Amino acid sequence: MFLESKPFWSRRCNWLIPFGALLFIRLNSLEVSAAAAFSGYHGRLLTRPASCYCRPDHQGVSLNSKRKMTEPWQSDSEQLLQADPQVLATEDSFGAQPRLAKDVDYAKAVQDAWKSESKSFVPTKGHSVVYSCDVTGEPLYGHMIGPKEVSTDLKQVPGIVLFHTGAGPQDLFLHWKANIVSQELGGAKVFIADMISDESGWAWGSDRSQFNAAKDVLLPESGIHDVLQSRVQAAVSLLSREIGVDPSRIAALGWCFGGHAIQELVLSQSSCPLKAMATFHGVF
Repeated sequence: MFLESKPFWSRRCNWLIPFGALLFIRLNSLEVSAAAAFSGYHGRLLTRPASCYCRPDHQGVSLNSKRKMTEPWQSDSEQLLQADPQVLATEDSFGAQPRLAKDVDYAKAVQDAWKSESKSFVPTKGHSVVYSCDVTGEPLYGHMIGPKEVSTDLKQVPGIVLFHTGAGPQDLFLHWKANIVSQELGGAKVFIADMISDESGWAWGSDRSQFNAAKDVLLPESGIHDVLQSRVQAAVSLLSREIGVDPSRIAALGWCFGGHAIQELVLSQSSCPLKAMATFHGVF
């Protein structure tokens, strides 16, 4: 099942404030509860086969020329909620934490919206995951998030992949959504996928030339999206293999630029079908 919202955009960062609605999709005992993060929401349901696959004959293109993190980054939702917005909007000179916001106003807006949406806050934690796909071999920098309190229950939980906007995967907004989705699904594992090989948050910079170069590789004029398909498949496969995740209950959400990833999942034939997919103001 595929859900797409109408395009919506605002010039100011307050477009992040949710209007409080929840989207529920129940498919074969999988209930995906995704916070509808944008006002002006309107959706339609389309039924099509999901798909993800790799094309090994593509020539790799290196995209990430920025500095590397000095060590794997571990996130904590409680710390992110209470962090100084200035810290979140600044590149860590020591390489210990990526930049997570465009500016102070953006960081504060996300924190405020997160706090207002969390009626009964359940903390989550996460860790960075370096992975790659068969097409380019380019390193990708995702983030795996789950409950902070480790459950002794061996029951498998759903897995949700989040695909980022043009701001890249290092986005405080995605950590907010991951925390909410994990809560709503009773401790689901959430994976923030990386489509542009951004480890440090370089996509927040004012110079968009590197992002545009990455975008051209993912969405070439030829219309053949081998690299994009490969990276989408890699994210889904990684989450499907995560310990404690039920591989038969995987869903995906994409915001803005991330709508391209959802579209690839919908349009392609696949050996790893998803239970549900949704885009929010997806750009196609």
